[in-house]
This record gives sequence, structure tokens and C-alpha cells, in this order.
Amino acid sequence: MKDRQKNCELRIANFEYKIISLAVFTLLFFLARYPLEERVPTHAFLKADPLVIGTIVFSTKQVAISLWPALAVVAATVMLGRFFCSHLCPLGTLIDLSDQRLRHPHAGMKPAGRLRYLKFYVLIGLAAGALAGWNGVFWVDPIALLTRVYALVLYPLTVMGVNLGLDAARPAAKAMGWVALSHAHFRQPLFYANIMAAIIAVAVLLAGRLGRRFWCRTICPLGALLGIFSRWALFRRTVGDGCIECGQCQRHCPMEAIGEDPRTFRWQECTLCRICGEVCPVEVISFEFVRHQTQSKQLEPWSPSRRMFLWGMTGGLALTFFHSTTPYGIRRSDAIIRPPGAVPEREFLRRCIRCGQCMRACLTNTLQPSLWEAGSEGIWAPRMDLRYAPCEQRCNVCGLVCPTNAIRALDLEERKHAKVGTAVISKDRCLVWERNRICLICDEVCPYNAIVFRSVDGVRRPFVVEEQCNGCGYCEHKCPVGGESAIIVTPMDEFRLSTGSYITEARRRSMRFEPDPGTDRFVIQKEGLIENSKSEIGNSKLLKQGQKPGLPKGFILEKP
Repeated sequence: MKDRQKNCELRIANFEYKIISLAVFTLLFFLARYPLEERVPTHAFLKADPLVIGTIVFSTKQVAISLWPALAVVAATVMLGRFFCSHLCPLGTLIDLSDQRLRHPHAGMKPAGRLRYLKFYVLIGLAAGALAGWNGVFWVDPIALLTRVYALVLYPLTVMGVNLGLDAARPAAKAMGWVALSHAHFRQPLFYANIMAAIIAVAVLLAGRLGRRFWCRTICPLGALLGIFSRWALFRRTVGDGCIECGQCQRHCPMEAIGEDPRTFRWQECTLCRICGEVCPVEVISFEFVRHQTQSKQLEPWSPSRRMFLWGMTGGLALTFFHSTTPYGIRRSDAIIRPPGAVPEREFLRRCIRCGQCMRACLTNTLQPSLWEAGSEGIWAPRMDLRYAPCEQRCNVCGLVCPTNAIRALDLEERKHAKVGTAVISKDRCLVWERNRICLICDEVCPYNAIVFRSVDGVRRPFVVEEQCNGCGYCEHKCPVGGESAIIVTPMDEFRLSTGSYITEARRRSMRFEPDPGTDRFVIQKEGLIENSKSEIGNSKLLKQGQKPGLPKGFILEKP
């Protein structure tokens, strides 16, 4: 019993550095918000993920200087081995914490057998698909997967818990006269597809019942990639001559990396967790630098077979064909509005890893994960639900927190000119067009004066000035019509640039996105529009046309 307790304490002690990594990951996630402190590397873990960066390079055929964090991890792996999985991976830490074998350190572990090679099939399939133009890394990359779960599940639950705590403390705060606390409340974020994200996360954790770190040992392609680079590592496990072959190291190894002979190990599976050395009763296992790989007698040669390459590439190309050349993959609804600064759609889907950082950081919660609107290839990609919330014009956080430049980091002026679509009025639903009621809401809330009223057959009707609408969605969000809005932002006239200035492009297209000065540029007359000038000549024209002080802007007094 004492030995079991001691071994359990040793294993728990190994969590200390993992917990620090998980805490840093969590802290950076919650710091990705408005207003953003740009000096804080909120996407550091995603930028340092070689699998994410590698698949993006393969799918876009572009190399950027922003690759250096991932290259640094690869270089460190070549020198030290597969340390990332045991020291830095936050999902691996959560898997260890949830693993039932933690409570029973002497319990046997079901061997993975040939299943351990499944992750290499997944890795080869992802590489083949990326080279063919489909980036499916978001399904299986551990960092992207965990970030998405944080964004769609943990973040809303955290806000809900904080609001419940504030509600419980409100009576006491009022009694104590703490006005700010008595009225404090955080907007509750809501996301589509959060249940789907939660189910996948629970499945990954429950897979531990099949064996310790089942996900890491059999499925994780990032571990497979780092395992390949660890072949040349100089920091390795060594076993002294005093080994008594008790099997303790084999039973406790979470990655099943030690062979039948405890002096041998599979280099592509060892994560340098050092548990084997801590449980060794004779303390002959150590980890040290070796000058030559041949000095490490434990090396067990391994390399992917041609059959593995064939099956992996076949699977990756088959998935690419399904996502890119079938109606299920290329289907796209006309209602999909991407965030301002999003690169062109084809490149966007190849760059976006569906991590959810932009959705979590969105000030108004208008960014939502796609379901089937963009086909199977667009699942979980961010889109704007402008009926639920508009796009706040003073916020550019979504581009700043995006780790892959699927959404460009734009300053506020550039972001204002990144036209995402154009509002279109549904005349059969509009209160003014359909029921002849007076409604000014869309005109009043438009920040760019893109909605004006014109006289049609003697009746005032709203129209959208397309050159002044950047698709912010305030009109759609505030429209008082129940259900579907009577004015909807569509991707019409959107422009999305991989490089270059949005301001220059907007000027080339004669578009103007200036703040609403508070008075309409156009005033209605029966024959059409006249300029709303402040000069005496302009005022005399307004008086002649029936415009009087005190009337709603954009309206004139109709002559009988």
C-alpha cells in the first residue's frame, strides 16, 4: 500500500509543470478579448503548433515569417525529443487529469498494439489532403480542438457562473451600498454547435478508459509528427547495467513506449515524461544527452511502410474529393457573411483552423460557428449572424487574435473599409413598403448614413445606398419585424483581399464609409433626391419642397 501511494504521489508530482502550461494556455485564452493588449501573445500555443502551420503551408503553398514559433518547436524536438506532448500540450494535461488509471497506478494497461500506428495514417492523410487543397487539421489537432472547446463551451459556462455569483451577491451589495457591484452583469455569450464541440471533447477524455492516453497513443497526428522529428534527438532514455527487469517501467509508461526488454524503447512514442525513472526500484533509468544515437542501445528502429503511405494518402485524397467536388462540400448559402478582413473564401477555408479565438473575442457575439451552411468543408468556420448581433465598428479584435491570418489584422480605419456585404430590403416584409407604416429604425441606427428615403408614387420609401453600406448589420439586428429581418445583409459587392489596402480598393470602387453626421445627405423631393446643403440657396430649396424643421430626417411634407 505504501509503495502504491508513493508511486501515485510521484506521478501526481509530474503534473506540476503540466499544470503550469495548462494555466498559461487558459490565461492567454481569456486575455483574447476586447480591448486586446496586443503585446500579449494570446495565440502563442497555436502559432507554436507545427501541425497547424505545416498543413496551412501545404494547403496555401505560402511561407511566411510567422512560422518561426512552430519551427522553434521542431528544432527543440530534434534536439530534445518529443517533449511537447508531456510538458506543454494542454490537452495532454487534461487527459492525464481525467485518466482513471491515475487512481490505480499498478493497474495494467491495455496495449495499443498496431493501433499506435493509426496516428501516422492520420498524419499522412492530413498532409495529402492539404497538398490537394483541403485542410482538415481542425478535426484532430489537439491545440485547435481544445481552443474551440474553450471558446464554445468553457467560456459561456464561465460567464454564466460569474453572473450567477453576481446575482447571489446582489442583495448584499445593495445593502452595503456598493452600487457598481449591485448592477454588475456580463453579457451571456451564446454559440451554435457548442454541444457538438462538447461531445467531441468528452469522447477524447472518455477514450482514456480504453487505456492511458489513448488519444495521444493512437490518434493524435501532432504527436506523430513530433515523434518523427524526435528520431534525431540527442536527449534520450538510458538504462544502466543494474536493471532487474521487474517490469515497473513497462506497466507505468503512459505511452507504451518501452519494449518487451525494458532496455529498449520506441523513440517515436517516448515523450520524456520520466515516469519510468521515478518508479524504477533500483534507479538505473535516466535521461541524458548522448553523443551518437548508437550509444543509446535502447533505440528501436522504425519507419513508415509504403503501405502506410498508400493508405494514408488514399484516405486524405478521398476526403479532399468529398469536401471539394461534391454538393455536400461546395454548398454555400448566400447568407454567409465572413468577418471583416477575412481573406478570399477559398484561401479562408484553407487557413482557418476553427479554433474559435475570433468568436470568443468578438465584442458583440455576432461571430458564430458555421454548421452546414458552407457545406462540410466550412463546418465550424466563423460567420456573422447579424440578426443576433451587429458588427461593432470600433472593434478589430477578431483579426488580431487569428493565429493563421485567415482574418487579417487590420487597424480600425482599414477594418471599416473591409466591406463584408450589402444590406438588401425585403419589400414584402418591410413595414414601410408593405404596410405603409412610418418606421425610421434602419435609417437611425446606420452608422454610415447608407439608408435614405425616396418618394415613390407620393409615398416615402427606404432605399439602401450601396456605395455607403459596408455590411455592419446594425439595420438587420435592430429591424422591428419579428422573425427574419426585413433588411438583410448579403455578400453582394463584398471584397476580400489577401494583401493590399482596403481603403485603396474602396476608393477604386467609389465607395465611401464616412460616419453619419446626424443629418441625411439626401432630402426627398417627388422627382428624386436633392443635396442637403446648409447654404441659403439649399435652405430655400428645402422650404420650396416642403421640408420644415422638426420633421424626421429624410422626410418632406407631401403636397396634397
